[in-house]
Amino acid sequence: MSATLCRLCLPIVLAGLTIAGTLGADGIRREPAPSAVHLVGHEDAALLKRVQDVIDDWDPRKLRNPYVDSIPIVDANQKRAVKKSPRRADLNEFIADVDAAEALGKAFFWEMQAGSDFRRQEGGAFVGTACASCHYRHGADARNGYTTRLPYVAWDKYRLDPDHGLEYGEHQQPFVVEKKATETIANVNSLYSPSKPHLPSVRRPRPGADVEEEEAGDQDGPQTPLSLIVGSQGVEPLVFKSLIRGNKPSEGNGAWLSEVATNRLVDGFTKVKPEWSMFVANQNDGGKRFRQITTRNSPTIINSGFADRLFHDGRAESTFNGISIFGDFDEREVLHVRRTDGSVVPVRVAISHAALASQAVGPIVNEVEMSYLGRSFHHLAGKLLEAPVLGYQTVAADDSHLGPFIEAKLVGMGSTYRALIQKAFRREWWDGRDANGAEQFVDLGLASVLQGTPLPQGTLMEANFSLYWGLSIMLYEASLVSNDSPFDQMMRGNGRGVESLWQAKKETLEPIYLDRLRTTHPAPTGTAQPRLQSGAEVFQRGFRLFMNRNCVECHSGPLFSELYSRDAATEPAPPIAYTLERILLPNSQADAIAIELRPGRDRAVEQTVAALIGANSKKDSIASIARRCALELELLCDEARGDQSRMTFLVRDRLEQAGLSAEPAGEIAKLWIALEKRAVTQVGGRLFFSEAERIATAALLADPVLVEKMAIPSTQVTQRRPLPIQGPLASESYAFYDLSFYALGVSPPRYDRGIGDWSSTAPEDDPGAIAKERVKQVQKAKSGVLKGIRQKYDLTKSEVKERVLSLIEAGKVGELKELNAAEQAALSLEGDERNASAADAGKPDLQSTTGAPGSAYRFNPAWKRRSRKPRPSRPAAVREAVVVPPAALAPGEVVKGPAHDLDKKARMGNPRDLSWFRDLPTWDEDFPVAKPPYDSVDTRRADVHFLSRTRALVQNERPWGHRKPLLHDNELAFWGAFKTPTLRNIELTAPYMHNGRLLTLYDVVDFYDRGGDLLGDQAVNPDKHPAIVDLNMSEEDKFALVFFLMCLTDERVRREQGPFDHPSLRVVNGYDEHLNERIIDLGAIGSCGLAAGVVRPTFPADR
Repeated sequence: MSATLCRLCLPIVLAGLTIAGTLGADGIRREPAPSAVHLVGHEDAALLKRVQDVIDDWDPRKLRNPYVDSIPIVDANQKRAVKKSPRRADLNEFIADVDAAEALGKAFFWEMQAGSDFRRQEGGAFVGTACASCHYRHGADARNGYTTRLPYVAWDKYRLDPDHGLEYGEHQQPFVVEKKATETIANVNSLYSPSKPHLPSVRRPRPGADVEEEEAGDQDGPQTPLSLIVGSQGVEPLVFKSLIRGNKPSEGNGAWLSEVATNRLVDGFTKVKPEWSMFVANQNDGGKRFRQITTRNSPTIINSGFADRLFHDGRAESTFNGISIFGDFDEREVLHVRRTDGSVVPVRVAISHAALASQAVGPIVNEVEMSYLGRSFHHLAGKLLEAPVLGYQTVAADDSHLGPFIEAKLVGMGSTYRALIQKAFRREWWDGRDANGAEQFVDLGLASVLQGTPLPQGTLMEANFSLYWGLSIMLYEASLVSNDSPFDQMMRGNGRGVESLWQAKKETLEPIYLDRLRTTHPAPTGTAQPRLQSGAEVFQRGFRLFMNRNCVECHSGPLFSELYSRDAATEPAPPIAYTLERILLPNSQADAIAIELRPGRDRAVEQTVAALIGANSKKDSIASIARRCALELELLCDEARGDQSRMTFLVRDRLEQAGLSAEPAGEIAKLWIALEKRAVTQVGGRLFFSEAERIATAALLADPVLVEKMAIPSTQVTQRRPLPIQGPLASESYAFYDLSFYALGVSPPRYDRGIGDWSSTAPEDDPGAIAKERVKQVQKAKSGVLKGIRQKYDLTKSEVKERVLSLIEAGKVGELKELNAAEQAALSLEGDERNASAADAGKPDLQSTTGAPGSAYRFNPAWKRRSRKPRPSRPAAVREAVVVPPAALAPGEVVKGPAHDLDKKARMGNPRDLSWFRDLPTWDEDFPVAKPPYDSVDTRRADVHFLSRTRALVQNERPWGHRKPLLHDNELAFWGAFKTPTLRNIELTAPYMHNGRLLTLYDVVDFYDRGGDLLGDQAVNPDKHPAIVDLNMSEEDKFALVFFLMCLTDERVRREQGPFDHPSLRVVNGYDEHLNERIIDLGAIGSCGLAAGVVRPTFPADR
């Protein structure tokens, strides 16, 4: 086929497809089925078949709101209207009016009053951080001022482990916040290194290479420093003290604050400076507080309703619990509901496929993005319930969500969030009045109080405010469905959008020549390749590259990401934590761990029974009682959390409650704790029919939680951790990974673990509360034993002190031969408890190396312990003094925040650098610093919250889960892995990657063409995705691919037409030379969008 014929036939093919549908006999216009030919051309038969196989999955008509059905109707006035209703039955249990719920969510999302920093500036203008502040431009953050920072571990105030320093030639650097505050990204080239704006510093640095050595290397496309983060501005590092009620901002013209806060104190951190102190001038208490910059780039919220998990690291779970981002892993009972009899009771909710709601409840109470430290949802409720809906912002009369509620006085001055919530949600979730009409008050379970302190109380609406916030924002964001880009129009056979875009962009992309003849029919020597003239021709070349360079392997389906479902399930699914804890149980009896543990567990039961019978031989029916009690004692392992002292205490308590002798408590506790610890050491000891069978079985069972297996090329095996089975029985090289979470080589994994992050700290607990409780109980028991010893052996107090207590101190209670076993056990336990208390007090903390700092993103293991000690009841007199109905508060009266020091534990700690740990760290006696706080034997994985679902499948010591797994840590890929985003509207959402390090779309294509910026390495980058290799694209290839990506832009999004319209917003954009905040004024836009010819600037934007 000649080149001329090839170029002539394309318009003929397109001519039959550019009609956007045909009229049927019934008068309804129907769109034609998509054709592969007009998408990629027709020379490559294999590619044509591949496109045809997936073309149905790319159908943009599959992109419909996953939660709400919109049905066209004719209203009472004979006008066309749309009736909305939930698509899922479980949402009907909460939502009363879908339109009101979407309007409430949009108001919450754009509301400046929600931020702790909401204030009136001198001159009368209001400003505050809203959710939309980081997503104000096309769903993303386009600000150009004060957005760059370093990873915490690259800061020169971070204490590195001397044996595990930075790699890839990076060095720790100073971060002078006063200088950064006034910087703007006027030209993106200013961020490229070293000094030449158009030349990169390195190709792909080798681990350990020096910076000067690498700068002499190949120059291959633009590259920014590996330590660059382009984030978003949050709030200052302050501590919430009180919420002022009654002092309305409309009263007066001067400066006004909505919340009282004090500085977080830096000087007390003598061991190492915390991450938030990067934003305090000179890192001392006298320094000015600047806004914190997030460690991640803000992704677009458009089309996010289809995602299984959200945030770059997937930490916002698919199941919404109504209170936090952690899904049903968080088992606290905070929400309340009114029953039909008028009583109000605590409940837990688990709404599946609701990651948007989980994501929404994170930033609003996190001390980096929107909230001062210590502010809870209950304080936010007190601030907003009586506040006017968007009262200090402008809303267009034709706003697609809010417009209908302006006339009804549910939006704007004169409205309240209380009224809009009452319209949106079912009554039982906000009306807490009893049968007599009296308001009932409930515990506010999200309040930050010391352990052992009664919770404050409030109304049902205050207790459930997090539920309203999450669900309403979920419904609003789910309405932001973008499915009408030039690509979608091409799928429907209409090439006009592609051609129009080409005419607008070709000056920056031309010349691009025909590429196909080079591989099928090479042109004669000296003959120039034909130049591509039309947008359809360039689109075809870009799409062919997208397919042939395997971009489609990760960016598949109508949303161009595997993690985004095509259509949400209409039936509720089991909660994610419930599913994960049971996912590998069906075949666990075939696994080596089960084979090893089952006999051990049976032996432990029999030994426990024998010990109980021996100590209670005179009791009737002791055999049956002992067996039943032995099975109950096994369940205490979960509450003991691997602590033998705690287990002894729990066993003794349970035996005493059962009327049995507590004498064998220590022996029984040692038995069960030893069994649990052995479970971890068995990982990797496989006894399977074949490795292929085990791997196939694991892949099949893990598929429902989006865990998949990928093959690893033999050339990359040495870059990865060794598999658990080696030698002739080993299978092909492989790795299990969380679907659509990949390590690409953007930055060193130790800078940001991504989905490989984990948490097992308890930041909200009193640091030594458990140890203090144990010591107190044991001291009481010891006092009774010592008194009995004095009476039994006729000893004086001084004799007891000289003989008994000295042996206790020396840990030699066993030498007191005259004491019986129970007396010795009580005294020995005291020594154990004293040691445990000292260990708790001296245990080093983990330096915060997580990619997303803040208390809202740290999981507390206490939240998933079902047997928790209840808080003390509140005396009636205290209840009356604490709980005051909002209407009774006088102007200026405050609602107080935490009375205790939330930074106390961190300030007293001695944190270590564990950023270089891929797996859970182990104790090492020869470790040159000090022991890390986690031990490969003593750490219970059941108490570690993993962001990676793959890691959660490896081991779980909870009684119903410890008999799995089929997997081993070395078989997984997670370190430094991040979510694959949707590519829709990618032209509008720069900068790119989790850290914003790639500043333009051209940089992204260059990055993939050179195979990433970091090589795979077994020690420092073992989990790099095997498909990230050199693509060998020409410059024309890159431009064609960039144009194809531009064709994914929905013009409705670009022009901010409904549903992508919005209220007005004032956004902080760094500081001027006097260190005063610079403001971007964003005007309100109605459903018609921007006026013709008006274009909003994308990143880096200063307006």
